[in-house]
Amino acid sequence: FLKKYVSLVNLKMLLMGSAVGIFPRLSAAGTLQVPAELKWPNDIVIINSGTKKLGGILVQLVQDKLVIGVGLNVDLGADELPVPQATSLRVEGFEIDRIELIVAILNELKLLIEDGSDWQQEYAIACSTIGREIKVTNFDGSQISGVAIGVDSTGALEIKNLENVKLTLYHHEQFQK
Repeated sequence: FLKKYVSLVNLKMLLMGSAVGIFPRLSAAGTLQVPAELKWPNDIVIINSGTKKLGGILVQLVQDKLVIGVGLNVDLGADELPVPQATSLRVEGFEIDRIELIVAILNELKLLIEDGSDWQQEYAIACSTIGREIKVTNFDGSQISGVAIGVDSTGALEIKNLENVKLTLYHHEQFQK
């Protein structure tokens, strides 16, 4: 069943699908009532007190097995957070049972995988990066500035640069919003 997604190109689509599966369970529209957004490509951010990173999602192949990793700061205190740009559900005032959270995430992922739907549009709607001005520092040190305009079918970020040229960003070295 997952074979159609297991390729280097489609791993980013699985990442997007995983994000779409997790985001509704954390968002204000979801059952947990947390005001979370997605930041391209794999961050879950909370928008209560500015934009702070709540967690992230990784998808990779390990010995022909697909691994979806989800890291969420659930019960850390402010003094336990790894960096100033991080937050936790507890710091933001949300008390969530970890078991309930895991069950909600797994159930939603199961539904998405069984459905086999195209997650591109749902991801684009949930992604706070789209519509915002961004700056990217490439591996070679060069910079790209522009507005994020969408996500393509591979999960790459589409940008319209200052010269009004559409560019595609497949991965990021240093990404700023």
